Amino acid sequence: MSSWWEEYKTFFSVSLGALGLGLIFLARSLELNTKKDSRYLVKSLVVYPIKSCGAVNLQTAVVGPHGFLLDRHWVVVREDEATFITQRELPQMALIQVSFEYGPGERKADNDNVVALVLNAPGKEPLKIYIGNSEDEDERPQRTISVWKVPLSGRDEGDAAAEWLSDYLGKRVRLYGMAADYERNMGWENAEKFIAPTKFEQEGSLSQEQVRSGIILDASFVDDHPFLLLSTDSVEDVNNHLRAQGKSPIGPDRFRANIIVEPSPLPLIKYRRTFANPTASYPGYSTQPRGFIEDSWGHITFVPAVGPKVTKKSVDLISVGKKTRCRLTTVIPETGEYPPRLLADGSENPDFNEPLAMLRKYRTFEKFGPSPACGQTFAFHRTSIGNVVTVGSEVLPFTFVDECVASEPA
Repeated sequence: MSSWWEEYKTFFSVSLGALGLGLIFLARSLELNTKKDSRYLVKSLVVYPIKSCGAVNLQTAVVGPHGFLLDRHWVVVREDEATFITQRELPQMALIQVSFEYGPGERKADNDNVVALVLNAPGKEPLKIYIGNSEDEDERPQRTISVWKVPLSGRDEGDAAAEWLSDYLGKRVRLYGMAADYERNMGWENAEKFIAPTKFEQEGSLSQEQVRSGIILDASFVDDHPFLLLSTDSVEDVNNHLRAQGKSPIGPDRFRANIIVEPSPLPLIKYRRTFANPTASYPGYSTQPRGFIEDSWGHITFVPAVGPKVTKKSVDLISVGKKTRCRLTTVIPETGEYPPRLLADGSENPDFNEPLAMLRKYRTFEKFGPSPACGQTFAFHRTSIGNVVTVGSEVLPFTFVDECVASEPA
């Protein structure tokens, strides 16, 4: 036994030493540091099938021609004028809950292969609205409807939906979906001041004209651009300001974002940054989780939380600027009401007009006037259509809008 050990101890010593050196080299090459940097992962994915109504939370979301498939695909309009209505006018729309009914067979994501919407609201029986291949699809009349004074082609979803919504909302309305010939391009004139640099321009692999031809600014019935991203750090930043003045905290649902991201407890791996952009200063990764980090993200994609590979099936989003905010953020989603100015005892309600009033104190920018900003809007690259984002994916920034001076407050 002693002879055997004498013969092999040198081998084992050398092997263990090599293994130890290898682990040290690996740790240093990956630069694992749980305190220095923050990664951001997708916490939730959300679509709002009917503009200004309830959310559908997804684990996976596929990109369609206008953003996430079925996001703001329908809109409620005044019956006589065919102009759109939102919670700004009828806050009780927040209580209209929407769910999906799926068809047989496989689906690519949780917003794919949907054959019907199911609507629920307090005091109402559920309403099912068939979409796609229903028998009366071709018979439903089309009409030009107006969203922010932009004429758009809509398809009437029928009398049953109109009566259900009119009875609940106390106003004569109709429901319209995006017609087959629907077109709504937000146009470069609306993005010129905000569009972020992309990895393609940085690499020199595509000309600016080629880059622009690949970026899609088409939108559904959203207020502005196809995607809205918000970090939980931003919500917490707002809440810290509210708590400091004795006001109630709010949830991220006040901002109706499609993609909500959160800092990950996992360490940042440096090769991800090098893979994305070896020359950038990486403001998108901060020394600590911080509010409004999404303001700095230009061209981003989503990758699995483990492994650095970006494939041809990636979803590429390009920032089009900060999202301005309005009165709708003050609607309480759980009650479908605006907070009253006075409480029952006649005292001032500290939560009146919040969080809008608080945002106006520290999140206004000269180019937006009095409207504060919270969250970041994104266009998308045409190669993203048909690709899927998954909860738990990591946000991988390629470029940052602080490289684009026009994207910063004047």
